[in-house]
Amino acid sequence: MSKRLLGLLLYLLLIHVQGFAQNKNLIDSLLQELNARPTDSIQVKILAELVILYSGNDVLTAIKYGNQGLEIANKINYSYGKVLLLRNISLAYFTKSDFTNALKYALASVEEAKKIRVNHILSTNFSIIANIYFAQEEYEKAEQYCQEAIRFASLAQDEQSLCIALNRLGKILIIKEKYLDALKVLGKAVALAKKIKQKDKESDALFYLAKVYFFQKNYPASLQILHQCLAIDKTVQDNLSIAMTLKEIAKTHQTSRQLDSAMLYSQQALRLILSIDSKQEKLGIYEIMYLIYKEKRDLAKALAYHEQILLLKDSLFTKDKIDALTRLQTDYEIREKQNEIEKQKIALQLQEKTIEEQNIIRNVTIIGLVLSCIVAYFFHKNNKKIKKANHITTLQNRLIQEQKETLQTINEELNQQNEEILRMNENLEKIISDRTSELKHTVENLSKQNQDLEQFSYIISHNLRAPVARILGLMNIFDRSEVVQAHNQQVMSYLEKATQNLDEVIKDLTQIISIRKNLTSIKEQVDIEQEFDNELNYFIGEIQLNQITIVRDFQIKHINSVKSYIQSILFNFISNAIKYRSEKRKLIIHVSTTKIDDLFLLSFQDNGIGMDLTNTDPYKIFGLYQRMHDHVEGKGLGLYLVKTQVEFLNGTVEVESQVNVGTTFKVYLPV
Repeated sequence: MSKRLLGLLLYLLLIHVQGFAQNKNLIDSLLQELNARPTDSIQVKILAELVILYSGNDVLTAIKYGNQGLEIANKINYSYGKVLLLRNISLAYFTKSDFTNALKYALASVEEAKKIRVNHILSTNFSIIANIYFAQEEYEKAEQYCQEAIRFASLAQDEQSLCIALNRLGKILIIKEKYLDALKVLGKAVALAKKIKQKDKESDALFYLAKVYFFQKNYPASLQILHQCLAIDKTVQDNLSIAMTLKEIAKTHQTSRQLDSAMLYSQQALRLILSIDSKQEKLGIYEIMYLIYKEKRDLAKALAYHEQILLLKDSLFTKDKIDALTRLQTDYEIREKQNEIEKQKIALQLQEKTIEEQNIIRNVTIIGLVLSCIVAYFFHKNNKKIKKANHITTLQNRLIQEQKETLQTINEELNQQNEEILRMNENLEKIISDRTSELKHTVENLSKQNQDLEQFSYIISHNLRAPVARILGLMNIFDRSEVVQAHNQQVMSYLEKATQNLDEVIKDLTQIISIRKNLTSIKEQVDIEQEFDNELNYFIGEIQLNQITIVRDFQIKHINSVKSYIQSILFNFISNAIKYRSEKRKLIIHVSTTKIDDLFLLSFQDNGIGMDLTNTDPYKIFGLYQRMHDHVEGKGLGLYLVKTQVEFLNGTVEVESQVNVGTTFKVYLPV
């Protein structure tokens, strides 16, 4: 777990968790206040604070107080109290690395918070969910929920929540190796932390800056910043943060081969983590200790730590837990859809009730007019015997005429109302039909995904079988009687290469699974030209070395889409053009955007070696591990990712190519 996956959120609640002993006075004070039997709503707030205070040291007690508070909040229907308790219980489970229950309570808090529109609570809940997916290494979903946390923190004008979300986004960008973007985001976080005078959040941002230098292999700079973090953490007296910083200092020393220093800092970090009982952080320290003993060639201790690592990983990342997280997320999305349909049904029922009431009014009016006519008729007949019959008859005729005109006017109005009601009914039916079509489309997508998974399982077994077979074969020829002989050294070299090939296949397949699971990514306004320039920076060295010309024509500069998909599509097109350039001429890349009918068109053209598309199956071009040219190094993964991401965006991709002329890819996306 990275620094303050939990600590950041606990600070967000304005409670500096500094260890159980330091919070004892505050806990005793709250318990005394609770025993005085205040009002139910005050009891709920006290119990919510106790959940946070106990989370760092006694998670079971924290959860007990949380459930007690929920029982009271439900009894008095205290919505805000339920939101607080659900969120704080989620944090308690997160401390225990119980991600399934943490996600369950966080999603429940989101649902309640949306009902009462509490933006700052929504921001912290989305931060918790982002941290859960970050711990599961699902970085796309983590970034999605992190952006939601930033949005709601900005709406609530909550600078503390915003600072935390910026730090989390910076960490995700580091994992994605977008170091320049990470430096910008973390710079904002440092400035904001200083503005609101929050030392702990300033330490967080500096910590992530140290990570950037670590990944850039600038270890002295990384250690300098980490020691600044450690000084701030000790001032704040946050044991969890101190332990995490000590762990990262140890990791940096270990990576730079300063093993004695690495051992010293690891032991200090381990003592603190054991007192807090965080499985995720304990796992990180065990991994460092394993590497230290391995480099010191103390194989017995290295093996002991390796066994502890496997046991912890099994307890944290079992298949059942991952499936449970997926089911919780899916159930939450289905409930959101069902709520929308229920709202539409209620609206339709109200419209039908209105129509029924209007029909009753019309019938009563008609009956009244008919009765009036009958009365007028008898009145006219009885007054024939009166001397002034002619005068009375004239008056009655005039009255009847006026009633007829009134009846005609009412009928016209009712006819207009009926026509309007019919139009409203047709509109409601169309809305319900659209919703039904949307759900049907969702079901079809799920069915297609199941079919893709079946095909994917075949691909996994096929591509994993070869390296595994090589490893087994090499182990069979390994001479265990003479371990140090030259033959065995060559076998070990081949075994290492086969293992690396197996690792590359698994990483490729993991990347594809991550993209396929990310169907619910949030769309946003994407600046195509800016994203193209960002992706171009990754190839600046090759562009300058090979004197590559880039010609651009962005008639459409923005599109509402998933930014990460657009970035990946541009990256793979650029990489493909450079990889398959012709040796006979300088490479020229033409990239353009335009609008055709209701579609956004991205065209990517090069003058490379081209392909012979005659009688070529499209699967050979866009299929997984499929390649048209074998003389250039590659894995056959890039165009497969392009096609998969374009289809998830409800778009299509086409290719035109001629040998020794060049290739053009066209991506059509809905506007």
